[in-house]
Amino acid sequence: MSLRGGRYEILGTIATGGMATVHLGRALGAGGFERLVAVKTMHPHLAAEEEFVAMFLDEARLAARIRHPNVVATVDVQQDDDGLFLVMEYIEGPSLSRLLRALQKKDRRLPLDIGLRIFLEALAGLHAAHELTGPAGEPLHLIHRDVSPHNILVGTDGITRITDFGVARAASRLASTRTGSAKGKLTYMAPEHARSERLDRRADIYSAGVVLWEMLTRERLVRGDSDMALLQQITTAERKAPHEVFAEIPPEISAVTMRAIDRDQEKRFATAAAFTEALEFACRSCGVAPAPPREVAKFVKELEAHIVVTELPPSGSQKDVIRRPLMSMTSGSGHTPDHRPATGSAGVGAAGTPGAAPESIPAVGGTVATVALPAAARSRGSPARTALLVGGGVLMLALGATGALLALRGGDAGAGAAGGASSAQAPSSAVSTASVPVVPAVPTAASPTASAPDPAAAPGAGASATATASAKAAGTAAPRGSGAPKTFRPKEL
Repeated sequence: MSLRGGRYEILGTIATGGMATVHLGRALGAGGFERLVAVKTMHPHLAAEEEFVAMFLDEARLAARIRHPNVVATVDVQQDDDGLFLVMEYIEGPSLSRLLRALQKKDRRLPLDIGLRIFLEALAGLHAAHELTGPAGEPLHLIHRDVSPHNILVGTDGITRITDFGVARAASRLASTRTGSAKGKLTYMAPEHARSERLDRRADIYSAGVVLWEMLTRERLVRGDSDMALLQQITTAERKAPHEVFAEIPPEISAVTMRAIDRDQEKRFATAAAFTEALEFACRSCGVAPAPPREVAKFVKELEAHIVVTELPPSGSQKDVIRRPLMSMTSGSGHTPDHRPATGSAGVGAAGTPGAAPESIPAVGGTVATVALPAAARSRGSPARTALLVGGGVLMLALGATGALLALRGGDAGAGAAGGASSAQAPSSAVSTASVPVVPAVPTAASPTASAPDPAAAPGAGASATATASAKAAGTAAPRGSGAPKTFRPKEL
């Protein structure tokens, strides 16, 4: 495991985005101090791009100013021989996109009270970013520009946090994005954002409204086969209210959602705080109470859709410390609110057999790999694990018995050949009826050239095999003839 900046040890990869990769890290300090952190490193091919470097630094400066329990904190920015990296608070728990994807695979809906609590806390974090001020108290007019389920983290502590200000924009930032370039995810963009018009915080209100719409309906608001089709959906297509898609959604909550995604920004909520107040009033009106954080924590833990960090090894160890959720390892069909690959391990979303996912994490300087086992067999002391161990023992005993039979048969064949009888010319049918099935012996490290008798050879082949081995040891050619056995050579793996 590598050490970044003199004190941040990289333990594994959490996820990869368009600009950087997020690693699980461990901050080391005096007296054995250590703390889990998230280390965000810029992709090497972008490190030479001045615009991306400036954007990376802007993210650090802006995010470090936001101090709110519903915003992922940035604690440090460093530069070493491998480039720039940010150090952020590590949140144990899935992103909202991963959580929704896990529910989709289980054909479950997000409980309304759980979803409301998650969304209200995300709005609180967003409002804190919008209200950010400079050293003199001047408003920075910060816009997130990329509010989506991917950037909303739901912790196992029941607290929801918003993250990733990599495409945020403030009037006072040192660098700005290219004129006319649209930063963010197209399906969550406000119409004015897609048209590259001047933006304010109401663009984030729209994006948050799209997130709420999808949480309530379990469908995508914007669909299309191309960017042009998506833009048409964003700017002109008709939309259904959430309660028209799923009848159990209270109309009061549905109305608040539709106001947030109004194409006319003047009709939207002016602030995230106003959005929050309207949603809370709607909840009271229809008798729905958002779940408390402890219920959210219980739900997230039971769903098991997040990366789990196992017991930390000593510093410098190569032990795998990340256990990934099974749902990110297997492929599924059907629509999900997130159509990007799962990013449990920097895009670990390969197709596989459910319950038999390989566990490995890329690490600096090599790969820590483990054997692919069924999910039930990975827990110590489980019945499946015990069955595997017993089965392995039986297989070892069977292989040992077969080896003993081979040794006895080889000795009998050698004795028959030494007697001078013409058993080498015996018909093969006699051999097949008098012998047991033979499994070729795999060469060992001590004798890599050892070979087993051919099961179709005559009983006298044992002596010829011995002569062949002796000739090889003496450096001479092996005798050829009808009595020479075939040599078994295992294929190279």
